[in-house]
Amino acid sequence: MKKHLLYSFAALSCAAGLCPSCSDYDKTLLDNCERTSINVVYNNQYVPLKMLSATLVRQPGAKVLSQEAYFSDSVKLLLKVTDTAWAAGGGQGHDSLTLGTYRYVRNSKDTLGRVIAGFRQGTQLQWLPTDSSAITISAVDVKRRTVTGRYYLRTVSPAMVISGEFSEVCLLSIP
Repeated sequence: MKKHLLYSFAALSCAAGLCPSCSDYDKTLLDNCERTSINVVYNNQYVPLKMLSATLVRQPGAKVLSQEAYFSDSVKLLLKVTDTAWAAGGGQGHDSLTLGTYRYVRNSKDTLGRVIAGFRQGTQLQWLPTDSSAITISAVDVKRRTVTGRYYLRTVSPAMVISGEFSEVCLLSIP
């Protein structure tokens, strides 16, 4: 009987310890993905995309933001930002990124903002080689874990210029 009371008391103590975290519940964190938008502009045509995922991962010396969006099964867009300047901003533990432009240039050391586009050809997704790209992070809401910005992509073979914007994309933050 004493064992049963001890287990019951331990369970109640744990539950009481967890209750204060329930008071920190913020419904806006659940609603922030509803305002997410991303698009692509090609040949003066605006096409809204659907966001598949957006993940912020911490690596030694950097934070990496990866976003994946698509249009039906015919277009896929990948955006990758590598923020190595986080140390100046107060550390790696928070969910922010340095505001500014991250660039990628083929055959260069400048590889912090890479954009890749894929288009369906038959049954295969054909990934176009990136010549240069840029991703500009214009806003990060640390509390709601959202990111806003724009991107630019120039491909080779075939040569294309693609651009677009993303707004209030909710992040999955992985420590």
